[in-house]
Amino acid sequence: MIPKTIVRSLKSGSPVILLLIYVISFSLVIREVEKASYLNEIRADERLLSEDFEKKCSWSASNGSFLATVHFVLSTVTTIGYGDLFPCSTYGQLLTLLLSLTGIPVTMVCLARLGQLLASGAERLWLIYIKLKLFIAHFVKKTSLLFSQNRTTRNVENYDEFVVVTLSIMPISFGLFLAVLWLLLSSIYFYFVMSNDGVTFFDAFYFVVISVLTIGLGDFVPKNFDLVWINFFFIVIGLALVSMCISIIQMQMENMFEQALDRIQLEYKQRMIASSSDQVYVRQSLRSVNLNHIRRMNGLQFTAGFISKHFIKNKL
Repeated sequence: MIPKTIVRSLKSGSPVILLLIYVISFSLVIREVEKASYLNEIRADERLLSEDFEKKCSWSASNGSFLATVHFVLSTVTTIGYGDLFPCSTYGQLLTLLLSLTGIPVTMVCLARLGQLLASGAERLWLIYIKLKLFIAHFVKKTSLLFSQNRTTRNVENYDEFVVVTLSIMPISFGLFLAVLWLLLSSIYFYFVMSNDGVTFFDAFYFVVISVLTIGLGDFVPKNFDLVWINFFFIVIGLALVSMCISIIQMQMENMFEQALDRIQLEYKQRMIASSSDQVYVRQSLRSVNLNHIRRMNGLQFTAGFISKHFIKNKL
């Protein structure tokens, strides 16, 4: 029997596995198709120089390796599209269209799942940070007993504020901090990878940001395809962090609207209670006025009866 945790992890990671199958299979097929097209071009015109053909078709002998094709497939399914590699044959273009129509939705699902996983991990980090802050505040509250009473009460108020913070959602600033930190780490990596091409650190940072935003201008592209899996690992995690920040913004907006709705409902209930209490007060005052009026009328009737009984009859 397979444990349920393994089954759940396989189900949650199924889009990633499917994406890897897409990338590897399409890389193999497109490589063979473009390689055959390249050989046919060479056979059709043997006088064509290899350098001229490399300018005409990007799928040359140097760029026709399997890892170069993986670079092309990954840049296609992530919608970055650097433009350094492109298909030359009709069959390669048809396969690229099929790859785009089927691989891009799978990639979007994978990025959404990765964004959710990163968001849950970021929430755990945020809770650890809050717990550490609570521990420090509690320690300060204990040590403040050695000083004045006012400082103790102030620390208690801060402690209560920290407790309220633990119940709130992770702020967008923390998610942006993690995203910027990852961009800087990725920039350091690509700076060392692309250092032979005369790339500065700012150029590497520019390349990472352009790639994560899926713009892919193609002015800076890693030429070492041997590290293609590591290169796109940094880029895909950056894309997932962008998805995480978007999901955090959505959560913040939903929380803000829910709080506004709760405030409106609370104000409406308070007004209803106030109006009902006013009505009860009016009813009670009317009842007291009616009772006083009845008592006065009864008193007048009693007085008139007493006078007519004892005085008028005696005179008659």
